[in-house]
Amino acid sequence: MDSEDTNLVDPSLPIDTSLPIDSKPYDLTALTAHYNHEVWLVQPGDNLWGIAANTVFERTGHTEPKAVTQYWLDLIETNSETLNGKPDLIHPGQIIHLPG
Repeated sequence: MDSEDTNLVDPSLPIDTSLPIDSKPYDLTALTAHYNHEVWLVQPGDNLWGIAANTVFERTGHTEPKAVTQYWLDLIETNSETLNGKPDLIHPGQIIHLPG
């Protein structure tokens, strides 16, 4: 994989064909533009706590436990339909919507 493909996951995974994405089915820039807000494309080994900690760090420069906990809860609430009541079970290729 070359450096241009760093935002891609296994192309054999099913994708949402309704997305307006041309040649790169997992281009995060296109996904963000499609949804009009930031999204996280789940990779193997990801979990919601890690996504929350990473996002809080990227936005604030720290991972203060209260901030990460609150963001984790916000992630669960924002993605409740996608998670189907199972926030501990996410799969590579899923799109997680990142709250503002």
